[in-house]
Amino acid sequence: MDLIESYLSIYPDKQEELLLATREYMYYDSPAWIQPRRNKYVQMKDGRIRQYGAIVESKEKEAQLHARDRDVHWVRTKHGSGEIYKSNLYEKLLSLVAIKLSTLDPEGLGIEMEPGKPGWNDSMNGLPGLFASGFSELCELQRLVRFLIHAQEKLSGDSVLRLPREVAKLIQQLRLAMEEYYHDSDEADYRDESKDYSFWSRISDAREAYRESIRFGFEGTEIPLAFEDVLVFLRQAERKLQQGMDKALLIGEGIYPTFFYYEAREFEVQEDDCGGQLVNIHSFERKDTPYFLEGPTRAMKVVGDIVNGQELYRQIRQSGLYDRKLGMYKVNESLAGQPFGYDHRELSLRLKPKLPGDLF
Repeated sequence: MDLIESYLSIYPDKQEELLLATREYMYYDSPAWIQPRRNKYVQMKDGRIRQYGAIVESKEKEAQLHARDRDVHWVRTKHGSGEIYKSNLYEKLLSLVAIKLSTLDPEGLGIEMEPGKPGWNDSMNGLPGLFASGFSELCELQRLVRFLIHAQEKLSGDSVLRLPREVAKLIQQLRLAMEEYYHDSDEADYRDESKDYSFWSRISDAREAYRESIRFGFEGTEIPLAFEDVLVFLRQAERKLQQGMDKALLIGEGIYPTFFYYEAREFEVQEDDCGGQLVNIHSFERKDTPYFLEGPTRAMKVVGDIVNGQELYRQIRQSGLYDRKLGMYKVNESLAGQPFGYDHRELSLRLKPKLPGDLF
């Protein structure tokens, strides 16, 4: 988004050309595979439920890629045996919105760390195993959604987008999930955990079905979508993401959080046909982490006039994010008392022995 906004700040008259005119944008084809929940939810010896082994390398996929004589790592049609699939920039960004939206956490507060990485902060590598999510990534998704909405105001109204059938199906499933979520009222109750869980379970099912359908490439059929239908979906997404931001601000008592993690509260463990364990989680309990500076910083890119900047500044200055003696801000508050344990995969062992918060 930074590159796109920088370009359009210099060439604002070229927005339609940038977003719609060129169908040369390709999709990276990786041999890595994010496992579905049934394969990465595990029970530890002490009874705790964790999320490990999210990424696997597919030998079958690697063989498919090695068989190509050129442009190996680009998604193709005919499930990998056809031509390289290309789209315009708007269509690719819309696909990204759909995939990211389908990875909202159980309370809609952040984007799940399901692939096993916490983002840029490697010292938090233990978080993904704790069903963690990042609020910062949710803010960036909201930023992208609003960009696409505002871009439509300057684009040709009769334009039609063409999406792979698999992406169009994912968008339709997300639309139906959001319609059902808000069916009974204009605004969903922040405290309705069962409704949040049902929504999360539904979009997670849609995400996993999408990944399975494109594991070796797109089928090749394109579905036309009118801009007015796309706008309905984007408005729904904007509303759901804004709800998450509002709820996060309430949880943080005036300061946007950065990370959340979850403990499995209700679950059952069964054996599969091969004698392995299958963990089915029926509800989660959210755990809040100490403040990090990244969450408020990312939020300020998208909140506009909704939050008074001076008030947010005052709240941060009064929190543990500010070192009064040195007159400097910290990356994070002290993590003392967090569930580090003895397992290196638990929450951030690397930050614990350091100063309570890195200064800058």
